[in-house]
Amino acid sequence: MRKVIYSMSVSLDGYVETLDNKIDWVIVDEEFHLFANQQARESSVFLYGRRLYELMASFWPTAETDSSAPSFVIEFARIWKDKPKIVFSRTLEKVEWNSRLIRENIAEEIMKLKSQPGGDMGLGGAEIASVFMQFGLIDEYHVFINPVVLGGGTPFFPALSKAINLRLVDKRTFRSGVVYLSYQLAESPSSRGETTPLTNQTGNQESDLPNGLGRPAQRALAGAGFSLLAQLSEVSESELLQLHGIGPNALAQLRSALAAKRLSFAKRK
Repeated sequence: MRKVIYSMSVSLDGYVETLDNKIDWVIVDEEFHLFANQQARESSVFLYGRRLYELMASFWPTAETDSSAPSFVIEFARIWKDKPKIVFSRTLEKVEWNSRLIRENIAEEIMKLKSQPGGDMGLGGAEIASVFMQFGLIDEYHVFINPVVLGGGTPFFPALSKAINLRLVDKRTFRSGVVYLSYQLAESPSSRGETTPLTNQTGNQESDLPNGLGRPAQRALAGAGFSLLAQLSEVSESELLQLHGIGPNALAQLRSALAAKRLSFAKRK
C-alpha cells in the first residue's frame, strides 16, 4: 500500500513558520536542495493544503525561466511542474499546474489513493497535516530541523487526542547545521499489552457518545478511534465533517452532548 509522508522544515522548537507566517529562516542551500529534489522525484504525487499550494504555485511554475537560477533550482521547478498534485480546500475555486482539487471526504479519498498502485505521496502543510493525523493517515514523518528557535508560530504537530508512536529509520546532518530525521509508525505500547497515559485515562471507560447517532456516524467515529466526548473536544467541527458518515445531524447531536458536559469542539485558526 502506498504511504503518506509528511515532510517540512521546522525550527528547533517545532514550528514550520513564524507568528506572522514567515519562512525566511529556513536554510535552503545546494546540499539541501539536491537532497530535497531527490525526495520530490521519488514521490508519486504532492498533497497540499490551500496555503502551501498557493505559495508553491506563486513561484515554481516560472522559476526555470530565471536565467540566473542555479541548476538545482531549475531541476526542482521541472519536477514540481510535472508531478501530479492534489489540493485540499473548500475555498479555492480552481487549481492549476497538473493539480486536482478535493473539497471533502479527505479520509475516504486518501484511503482510495493508498490502495492504488504507485509510489509514496508527499504531504506538505501543517494545517492539512493536522487533519491527516487525526484520521491516522500519515505513515512517515520527515523533519528538517533548522538551527533556530522561533518562540512561537505554526507547529509541525497539532494538539492530539492520543500519542503517535514512532521509530527513527534515517538521519542526516547537513553542513549548514540542518538535521534530517525520518520516522515511521511504530508498534504502539497498547498493541503489546502495555498501557499508555491515554489508555489509563480512557481505556476502562465506556463510550459516552450519544445513543441516537446513526450507523454511518457510529462507524465513522469508531474507525477514527473516537469513543469518548473528551476526545472529540480535541478536534474541530470542520475536521470531524471530513469523516465519511458525519453529517449536519450527527454533528448537532455531538455538539449538544459536548455542551451537556461543558465541553466544545476545538477552535482552529
